[in-house]
Amino acid sequence: MEIKQRLIIREASALFAEQGYNDTSVDQIAKRAGMAKASFYKYFSKKEDILIASSVLFIEDLDASFQHLSNMEDLSQKERMINCTKVTLECMMRNQVHMLLFTSQELSVVERENITKSEIDIECGVDSFIHNGLLDIYGKDIEPFVSDLSFILRGIVIEYLRDFARYTGSFDSTQLATFVEQTTSMLVTGFRALGETYSPMLQSGQKDVGGPSNPFIMRILLREKMNSLENLLGHMPEKETFTSEAKQVMQDLKKELAQPKPRLGVIHAYSQFLGASEHLKTDADSLYALLRENGA
Repeated sequence: MEIKQRLIIREASALFAEQGYNDTSVDQIAKRAGMAKASFYKYFSKKEDILIASSVLFIEDLDASFQHLSNMEDLSQKERMINCTKVTLECMMRNQVHMLLFTSQELSVVERENITKSEIDIECGVDSFIHNGLLDIYGKDIEPFVSDLSFILRGIVIEYLRDFARYTGSFDSTQLATFVEQTTSMLVTGFRALGETYSPMLQSGQKDVGGPSNPFIMRILLREKMNSLENLLGHMPEKETFTSEAKQVMQDLKKELAQPKPRLGVIHAYSQFLGASEHLKTDADSLYALLRENGA
């Protein structure tokens, strides 16, 4: 990736974080990067491409940081966990687009569909680093529950960054990393004590990290399919009686998917209703199949 591309991504990310994606124009990005608007288009054809390119930059940054950390010797288990957590957190904060993709609700439907692959690329990269890092620090014996452990820890970090740090404007990577290390140590001790009596929610190694069995990936795929259905529904003629009924079904479907344990039979019924329209059938069937095949 060229230096100018990295500059544009960095400055655009800062603007997205400051004023939002939709309220940031190409003119503003070019000005912030110290170049003419025409120069911007030499590197990116549209604003959305910055989001896609940023996923590559984020993973490169994370990989370089972990490579540097792996060369640090004579660290205790506690120090290694704190440092690994800090590296991940600081990469996330440097690459603000990562947080935009995972926490923003403002991107349009079309843009959300187009950047789904970028979100999944980021997710797979982060999941792989965390999974391998935990095994390296705590030992191969945590393999049976490492996916559950990773899921819990990522939930803590994302909620902290999305809610606490975002709204208070305060971020202390050392404080959060120390908390994560303490939590991890307690969880590992507890999981080990349970031994074979513990039934993992996520089966480590059962599927690749890029598959729907990863809860974060599942969330991305479900959102993309729901957005696609809403987009198609929004372009159907209002005069059709089916359209108004389908909009209500979509609202009911959203509520069902928001439940801790969505009922597959109910979702099937909603999908069948929506699939009665040839415009919606492919996406409705695909949504139900995704949930059925992954044990929703």
